[in-house]
Amino acid sequence: MFNKAIENYEDTYGHLPPAVATLGTSGDTQSWRLVIMPFIESNSIPSIYNRNEPWNGPTNRTLPSIEWYECPSHRETSDTSYLAVVAPECVWTDPPRKLEEITDDHSQTILLIDVGHSDIDWKEPRDLTFDEAVELLTAPVDPDEFTGHVEQASFLHQEHYFRHVAMLDGSVLRLRAPLDRETAIALLTANGGETIDPAALESLGQPELRYDRLYGLLLLIAIAVLPVVPAVRKRVLPRVISEETSDA
Repeated sequence: MFNKAIENYEDTYGHLPPAVATLGTSGDTQSWRLVIMPFIESNSIPSIYNRNEPWNGPTNRTLPSIEWYECPSHRETSDTSYLAVVAPECVWTDPPRKLEEITDDHSQTILLIDVGHSDIDWKEPRDLTFDEAVELLTAPVDPDEFTGHVEQASFLHQEHYFRHVAMLDGSVLRLRAPLDRETAIALLTANGGETIDPAALESLGQPELRYDRLYGLLLLIAIAVLPVVPAVRKRVLPRVISEETSDA
């Protein structure tokens, strides 16, 4: 939904939405989450949002939370789950970029990050800096943040925490948490020139193998099979030799 609304905004204005916009006569700033509202079908918020007062003014603070801006796993507050990364290196800049100015592969460039317990109201004009985003993607896992975003461990796989990210091409990826710093930076930058192998990128959404158990399983299979090998050789090898002799 966000990707389509942002795409429609870009088609209309010739550039991506501003991360923070000044609207109305108050001079107060509003979030991109409000700016793209007119491009989201079947919503009445633009008509009732008071653009002449702050986002947390008397009228606006009474507006309901919006499920579009909340991950289904984190709907207990009015916090938004979806944050932009605002920095010269990234998609969201001041002034806003044209889509054509972003030279990195759009399928490998992050547009929005799903953040559990962001402590940012959906109306608030606040998102992530570049350093905050790198820290978020690479920091050790806090299980409380990943409620609903975890696959339990299995015999051959480790416990798998993940977060969703919306990419600039409209796709949504599931990324393992945490990422290594090099990969995080490559995904965040808009014109960094980095390229990630598609297979490697896909693997970031998969749980990691427990190699100790995998190797142990292979060893058990080998131990089970080895006693059978001599018997098979006794039966098969003479037959092969006999066939080769008769052919000669």
